[in-house]
Amino acid sequence: MKESTLYAKIVEWSEEDQCFVGSAPGLLYGGCHGSDEKEVFVELCQIVEDHALPPRCTTSARVITLWTTIIVNARVRLRQEGRIGSSPSSREC
Repeated sequence: MKESTLYAKIVEWSEEDQCFVGSAPGLLYGGCHGSDEKEVFVELCQIVEDHALPPRCTTSARVITLWTTIIVNARVRLRQEGRIGSSPSSREC
C-alpha cells in the first residue's frame, strides 16, 4: 500500500478566501486552492503522493517543515501565474 493512501484528502469551500481549499490532515493544511473543486482535488492528490511520509517518519517537526515547503512553493507558483499579489499577506485565490 502506498503511504499516500493513509492520508485523508479534504477539499472544502472557504468563504474567507472565496475558493476551494485542499488539505490532508496529518500532512498538510491548506496546501492547495482554486476555483474548481475537481482540479483542487487532483492537485491535492499529487501533492500527497509526492510528499507522503512513511508512518514511522511522521514527526511533528518533519510535518511542519514539509507543510511550510509546500505552502511556500504554492505561493511562489501562484504569484508567477499572477493569481495572487506579491504581498506576503495577500489572500486572493
